[in-house]
Amino acid sequence: MTLIHVKTLARAVAYPLLALVLGLAIGFRAYPEIVGHKVWLISWAYQSIFHPPEYNPEAVTWIARQRLLSWYGELAKFRIIRMREWGEEARDFFIEYEENGVTVQRIKRVWVRWKIWTQNNGEDIIYQGQPAADDSLVVTVEDVK
Repeated sequence: MTLIHVKTLARAVAYPLLALVLGLAIGFRAYPEIVGHKVWLISWAYQSIFHPPEYNPEAVTWIARQRLLSWYGELAKFRIIRMREWGEEARDFFIEYEENGVTVQRIKRVWVRWKIWTQNNGEDIIYQGQPAADDSLVVTVEDVK
């Protein structure tokens, strides 16, 4: 390869890179709030695509249990009879508590939103499978045992 070809190749690579860097510098100087927002969005998308969180069923169960206790924990004679998984993001708790002197047994579904936006595919389909009056499903003692 002759010297002229090396210079031509260097110009073909160096000048466009120089123009790109100069354009980015001017763009950042003129619109820093737009560029800053885009950098945050791109880094967020990169993290969610290439380093997604892993499913940890124990952590999801613990978070769901704490949320349930924050809702019902102060009721008289509250106790959790049984728990079952409902997919990766929800737990069904069979609970019992006393309300106005009457012992009430219910199934309470607790959602834990741990998935990121790129992993929540078909969220509407999941909600269609959920019963409409999930909070008022009363079970008998025989069903729980």
